[in-house]
Amino acid sequence: MLPQEIFHQLYERFEGHTWYLQNDLNHLYEQRPAQVSLDVINECIAEIVLSESDDYKRHYNLLTSNQQQLLRAVGIEKCVQSINSGEFLLRYGFKSTSSINKALSYLLDKEYVYRSDNGYIVYDRFMGLWLMNQA
Repeated sequence: MLPQEIFHQLYERFEGHTWYLQNDLNHLYEQRPAQVSLDVINECIAEIVLSESDDYKRHYNLLTSNQQQLLRAVGIEKCVQSINSGEFLLRYGFKSTSSINKALSYLLDKEYVYRSDNGYIVYDRFMGLWLMNQA
């Protein structure tokens, strides 16, 4: 049985996006653990991300270095409100706002990222998790 508290944490993690919830819960159902804990949920998510990692690498390697750098930065931050802020530029070593804006335009067009009410987010939440672990 899935404790309500854990479901709410999972729901918040994926901001209610049903596809990610269903994917994770389906993976959990296949495993049929005796007890469901946050650690079990995190293991399921890690397994899903790992199963998609070859596709993520392939897509990532098709991007230019600026696009890769920006996508990775957004993945690490989870949500970027001010993508052209001096702090963001400095933290991730971007040289100019024009290079960010060009990379951002491409990433938005190809749906690698999208603009939410809170800022820029990696469109595929599992890819965002994968990006957090890339050097």
